[in-house]
Amino acid sequence: MAHHPRAAYILPCLLLLPFLAGPGQARDLRSDPVTGRIRVIYIGDAIGVANPFPILNQEPLLSCTAVYATTIHQHIDTIKRSFRLYMPRTYSRFLSNDVVILSDANKDAFRTENFRWMKDGVLDEGLGLIMVGGAESFAQEGGYPSWKPTEVAEILPCEMVPTAPKFSGGRLRILDWEDEFVSSLPFENIGAYGVFGGSNNILPLSRANLVAELIQGTLGTTPFLMWFDIGEGRTMAQSADWTPAGGNIFMRWDYYGDYAVNMALFLAGMKMPDDLETVYLVRRRLRETTEAIGMIYNMVEIIDKFGGSSTTLDSMMAELREEREMGLSSYFKADLDGALEAFASALSKADETMNEAIRVRNAAAFWIFFTEWCVVTGTSMFAGAILWMLMVRRRLYREVSLTKLRQVDE
Repeated sequence: MAHHPRAAYILPCLLLLPFLAGPGQARDLRSDPVTGRIRVIYIGDAIGVANPFPILNQEPLLSCTAVYATTIHQHIDTIKRSFRLYMPRTYSRFLSNDVVILSDANKDAFRTENFRWMKDGVLDEGLGLIMVGGAESFAQEGGYPSWKPTEVAEILPCEMVPTAPKFSGGRLRILDWEDEFVSSLPFENIGAYGVFGGSNNILPLSRANLVAELIQGTLGTTPFLMWFDIGEGRTMAQSADWTPAGGNIFMRWDYYGDYAVNMALFLAGMKMPDDLETVYLVRRRLRETTEAIGMIYNMVEIIDKFGGSSTTLDSMMAELREEREMGLSSYFKADLDGALEAFASALSKADETMNEAIRVRNAAAFWIFFTEWCVVTGTSMFAGAILWMLMVRRRLYREVSLTKLRQVDE
């Protein structure tokens, strides 16, 4: 099936249709006016530690940029280079983002105007922003700069309380099951995965929606997740980290990736989907298809290095990519059943393609090994023949008559 060259830009816009209708839309949806995708800038621990950025980056509804800003995991030179390359240098370019995620980001990595941009972008332009807990977030003491004196603190739904390092974590407890973001995830099934190893001490403002807290045993409870609409935008605060530093157990939850994706959608103002299980299943099939295509491409590179022919694989890969695009198109149109069917077909095609790739690789490898065997065997036989001629037959030596040892007279 042929696709129009602008399909990659037209189809994402269709994703808006199923979400704009119905109640629960508290604010205008902010997204790329051309592609329809929500543009996310993830600032902080996007490298050096397991984090949700790779999952966000694979989500078709999102367009993501990573800016490294965590001194715990990155060298300061790496951070400065990342800011030069990926952090917008003007306010107008900064507004090309729809959601800002500050995940364990060091305050000193930013320029002064960046804080003002984030505040003005939320209040005046409808940006979404969240600060996720970590050693370099909020106002945790222990050698890291506090965010409390910045303009960002003025738009968050919480009050930052200076806290000693390793402030206690706890077990997650949902306070508002009817909250739009909370109801988009199966928190009732989180079980033992709803445990965090540490948190920052933040207190919700009076007008904030406190939707979850952490139970700390004999220490009582501490706020975990809160949000509010402020100005034209929306901000959230999460007291605990979602990387291994504090979220090692939480990261094992099957819906960890969906938690991050839905948070980005919610911050941008998109209405959460109703058919939760089917949406999550579609997302998983999409990720599996993407990973399968990546593995096949790696196999094709090996085949090319071996000198094998990938002509058959090229046609199979074209069919596989077409199946994936059909799944994406259905996903954008909220045709979840159609998306599942297309991704199932794509995964089946991926298995066939991988089996063919393995066969071609083995065939190419066989001729390499056979050629090497012939060379080694031929060289050995030639060397053996020369050795036999020289040392056994001695054909290069002239025969001489029998000699006797004679005494020489002086």
